[in-house]
Formats: sequence, structure tokens, C-alpha cells
Amino acid sequence: MVKRDRESLDENELERFSNAVLFAPGHVIVQDIFLFSCYTGLGYGEACRFNLSHISEDREGNVWLEMSRKKTFSTTEQKFQVLLLPEALELIDKYKNHPVSLQRETVFPYYSNQTTNIYIKLIARTANVAKKVSFILPGIHLRLRLP
Repeated sequence: MVKRDRESLDENELERFSNAVLFAPGHVIVQDIFLFSCYTGLGYGEACRFNLSHISEDREGNVWLEMSRKKTFSTTEQKFQVLLLPEALELIDKYKNHPVSLQRETVFPYYSNQTTNIYIKLIARTANVAKKVSFILPGIHLRLRLP
């Protein structure tokens, strides 16, 4: 397997990606799922599996995402928790009642990985982000060392 060095988006690039004006509904959905992944550190498969049962609230009113991650070539799952940022909560509210999300019992009405990565590249071009952007970029959540 070939390992490639990947860079995360810096805050300016993330803002440009977030503010890109898009007209195709599918592009907007992919933009939002990508941003959610940046805010949470979720991979593509995890973002697709994510549903409301993965959300919990602690005594202080903080909202958490709780899931298990299974790495490729591994037989064990690792549980993890992520504090949901306000931006992530807004995206959950935006899509949790989308007809496709309700049918699939997921939060997001996702597309195939291949289609998603094609759309991400188009959005990045629209946003004047020169980096090779794909769903596998590390999240801002991890880069900013949030819980």
C-alpha cells in the first residue's frame, strides 16, 4: 500500500470551502458532510453511518458524538467520543429530517465515496483551494486539538 502525505486545510481554506457559493443541491450536501467531517474528525464511512443514536448530552449540557471505529485490516473496534461544535450541531439540524436521511436512518443523505470525492474537488476549485482535497484529509477538530 502506498502512503501519501496529506495536508489538512488551514482555517482560511476551510472558510473559503465553507463559503463557496454552490447551486447544485448535491454539491451543497457534499460540502456540508465534508465540513461536518472537518469539525468532528469523522472519516467518510463514519459520517455516512452517523445517526441520532450516536448523540448524547452530558450533565453540563455538552453534546457528544459517540461511535466505534474499526480500522482497515483490524478485527477490533475502538470507541471514541467527540464534543460537537456549534457548527456541527447546525449541520445535524439541517439534515436530520431530510427524506433520504429518514429513509436510510442516518443524519446525512450521502452519496457514494467516488461521487463525493468528485464533488469535493469541484467545490475546492470553486473555493480557490489549491490543495488536493479529498474526504480523507484530517479534520480541523484534530488539528485544533479539541476534545
